[in-house]
Amino acid sequence: MFTSSFRHPEPGYPRQKLIPVFIPFAGCPGRCIYCAQHEQTGEGSRALGKSLDRLRADLESRKSRGQTDLGVAFYGGTFTALSPSWQKRFLSLAGSYKSKGVVSHIRCSTRPDCICARELMQLKELGLDMVELGIQSFSRKVLKASGRGYSARIAEKACATVRHSGLGLGIQLLPGLPGHSMDEFHKDINRVCSLAPETLRIYPCLVIGETELTRMWRAGCYTPWSLEKTICAVSLALPGLWEKKIKVIRIGLARENTLFEHLHAGPWHSSLGSICRGRALRDIVLINMAAAPGKTEKILVPEKYISDFWGYKRENRRAYQRAGVYPEKIKPHAGKDFILFSKREAGS
Repeated sequence: MFTSSFRHPEPGYPRQKLIPVFIPFAGCPGRCIYCAQHEQTGEGSRALGKSLDRLRADLESRKSRGQTDLGVAFYGGTFTALSPSWQKRFLSLAGSYKSKGVVSHIRCSTRPDCICARELMQLKELGLDMVELGIQSFSRKVLKASGRGYSARIAEKACATVRHSGLGLGIQLLPGLPGHSMDEFHKDINRVCSLAPETLRIYPCLVIGETELTRMWRAGCYTPWSLEKTICAVSLALPGLWEKKIKVIRIGLARENTLFEHLHAGPWHSSLGSICRGRALRDIVLINMAAAPGKTEKILVPEKYISDFWGYKRENRRAYQRAGVYPEKIKPHAGKDFILFSKREAGS
């Protein structure tokens, strides 16, 4: 019996509790064809003052309960396009709870055409730690069809600007936009790998609410990706991202408040991330089995990854059985390595 081992390529990172502060449409220069922030979050068009008051009350409540090491994230609008006074109010509030030990990380999302180096430095001084850029795609064709109003060159320049400011970089992609093919998406993934952000969020495009995309869909001018196509595209992309130590911190929209009642079409699934991670790991395991010195008969799986190993509803079981490893020969263990036990066939 021979043994071989490998580790999951996913970079480790602490799972931090984030306090999301939704500011739907605030600062946005226009409304994107797919955007239904107020419907997917259920937040409506709450005034910035109300968002600030809610954050203050939330932070004070958490402080009174002794919570620490929290993250604050400003989402839903274009944070860096808010007036400087509102940026300062939000960051000063979150920053004041940094000094109290309640908050340890502050991030915001924004458009790549709404940042400049000088302003980013000012935000960093106010306590900002990371900027997530809603790039959606690096494809000229897709950006034009989606009315994003910027080019791939501007998107890449924005990534460099964030990096040079000393802030952490996050990227958000939105596969399945009008004109987006599997090939274009994997080009996007390659571009992300070359830019090496700390984090990546993948939000497959959905038809939500009353948007321009909804009107296109109803008119037969737009067809969203199927769920299976989306799972295939994302699961194929994950290993390469993990190898580059990019943390994929979200796959798919969470079922926030009123999202589901406004969802018309598109690849939404409550366990999309789990499905994609499971299929990606299955492929990694099968590749390592094929490279093992003999026929694999038993596998020890790190406890941390046992759920992804089996996949959503244990869908990976048949793939392992076809490769010659049966469920009773697969065991969790406390180590960090996947350990394969292989036996050379007679005459080999």
